[in-house]
Amino acid sequence: MNTLQKIQVVNIKCWGCANTVTKTLESMWATDIMIDIPTWTIKYSFNWDRNIVVEKLCSLGYPEVWSEATKSFMRKAISYTSCAIWKIK
Repeated sequence: MNTLQKIQVVNIKCWGCANTVTKTLESMWATDIMIDIPTWTIKYSFNWDRNIVVEKLCSLGYPEVWSEATKSFMRKAISYTSCAIWKIK
């Protein structure tokens, strides 16, 4: 049974970012996905260890708030790709 989880990440700036996060979580079998862009908060139901989601989102440029990875320029650059793709579409 999936349990409701919550994570707050940095770099969610637009619906393109939210779409990338949503599609990624869906590919990991997460359900009930809700993203609040202004607060960078993601709520979802997931059956496995929360750290799996944290690591995957960080690799996409959306590290958890207060983590050391938020200081990475490369993580910010990766997340901007989602914005650019969304704006092009």
